[in-house]
Amino acid sequence: MNEAIIGDIVCYQTKEKTPKISSIEKVTIDNIDGINNLIKKKRAYITAPLIGYDTIIASGIPGEIEKTIFKKTKLNISDFNFGNEKNKNIHKFSSRGTRKEILLVVEPTFSIVGDDDNFFVNMKFELPKGSYATTILREYIK
Repeated sequence: MNEAIIGDIVCYQTKEKTPKISSIEKVTIDNIDGINNLIKKKRAYITAPLIGYDTIIASGIPGEIEKTIFKKTKLNISDFNFGNEKNKNIHKFSSRGTRKEILLVVEPTFSIVGDDDNFFVNMKFELPKGSYATTILREYIK
């Protein structure tokens, strides 16, 4: 998940060092080396779809996986568009969709508070908008 393959869709990093989902690019044979270099430098992120009527589907192997999920669930992208702009009461339940980075990079710091018999570990980290602390904590508790 930290190396793109042809067909993946990646997003780039903002000035604030967070993923910018509005800035995406499909990985091709021509750009794969440069994109993987940016991923290693934590300046690009592989994404997965949050399905909606306007979702961009990947190509290659990632796209085949996404299409297989649609087949197995018997859903179409159009199933996420209810009504239209003229019928606001129904359309507000529609989901436009987006993409989301699939690898959450954090650099936590740890400190131990207490003595040998009674102590706890204090963990501090920052998350980008839309991320959940429970995702990180679950990985460290395992």
